[in-house]
Amino acid sequence: MLCATIKEDSLQEIKQANKKADLIELRLDLFKPKDLKGLREACKKPVIFKLLDFDPEVLELNPDFVDLPFGVDVDLPVKRICSYHDEEQTPDLDALYKKLQTCQADYYKIATHANSSLDALRMLQFVRTTKIIGLCMGEMGVITRILAPIFGALWTYAPIHQGQTTAPGQLLLDELAQTYRYRAHSQKTALYGLIGDPVSKSVSHKTHNFAFKELGVDAVYVKMPVKQEELLPFLTLCEEVGFKGLSVTMPLKEQIQEGEAINTIGFQESKISYWNTDGVGALDALEKKIEVAGKKIVILGAGGAAIPIAREAKKRGARVLIANRTFERAEKVASNIGVEALPLAEFASNGYDILINCTSTCPVPIEELLEKRVVMDIIIRPKMTSLLEAAEKKGCTLVYGLDMFLQQAIQQFCHWLIDEKLENSPL
Repeated sequence: MLCATIKEDSLQEIKQANKKADLIELRLDLFKPKDLKGLREACKKPVIFKLLDFDPEVLELNPDFVDLPFGVDVDLPVKRICSYHDEEQTPDLDALYKKLQTCQADYYKIATHANSSLDALRMLQFVRTTKIIGLCMGEMGVITRILAPIFGALWTYAPIHQGQTTAPGQLLLDELAQTYRYRAHSQKTALYGLIGDPVSKSVSHKTHNFAFKELGVDAVYVKMPVKQEELLPFLTLCEEVGFKGLSVTMPLKEQIQEGEAINTIGFQESKISYWNTDGVGALDALEKKIEVAGKKIVILGAGGAAIPIAREAKKRGARVLIANRTFERAEKVASNIGVEALPLAEFASNGYDILINCTSTCPVPIEELLEKRVVMDIIIRPKMTSLLEAAEKKGCTLVYGLDMFLQQAIQQFCHWLIDEKLENSPL
């Protein structure tokens, strides 16, 4: 269920909550209404009164639930939620739950602060075994709100409008209901996600969840910030929790397998599979504009995205040159792939048919761009980068980062959904 949090004396907010939510929480610990009876009567959905201390007068208004913090011991004639908040960390959850059970209650709620996505996964595991209302606050804890019904949490809390959040990390109710299809989830829903640091600017949660919806796949895709030092324990816990697949972005692509840039992981029973879809995605997007066989391609950068793109371009018959700020890095990568290296300052001196920028900025003087070539920038946001703007003025054909992103996402879906079906096929 989706519980709309109301933190101000507003009949308008309650009217919206009646239309969109399954449950309404009046945060009486945050505001004192002029007419609580009027607010209560306006609520057409089950109501939680959240209080800091017991007030016997509120019982006269017949709330469906009363939420009181741990430590307030009182017998109630209505359903009691015993809640505990830790705004600094996610402690030992087993020990904490045992402590909470010394308080008589119908339901227990634990809200802790996630200092890493590992904390969020621990919370989800714990919710699955205890059926509490459990969540993590903060950016690292967002997934506990999205995935609540999959792990058996009774409900999650969400404001109706921006500016109405009552805890860090809350998503709007509409985003949970529409982008993440919260109400469609069950314990059978497959889990997928993006890992990297940062992941906040990625649009992958929108594209992947839209695709799941359109394809009729019972699955959800979430974004999880993961630092380099957290990667190995995270992957272990991720598999234990039940994730089926992950997209991988920087700076983790080259950490998963030595000498390889990995952007896609699949978990199947006891087997973990690794792929890179950047190369195929980039060249598929590029070849919608121009066939690369026999063409000269200069790639700017020698990092995690440049490597698979260079390999795929070579595979499709292009002559590939890698230009990088550090020429030694360009030489090393080019040698491993079997292509050529080029000093960055000479990117245009010998000409090119296609220029692909695989860095996070524009690393070359835009006035040196050649006219009427094909120019691709793998940056997704903004769509029109400074490099592409300059290329357009020189009459170049443009290929956007979003084009590559969509093509590589299709390849990820093929690995996650089609490859798995083929491997499980009795034929």
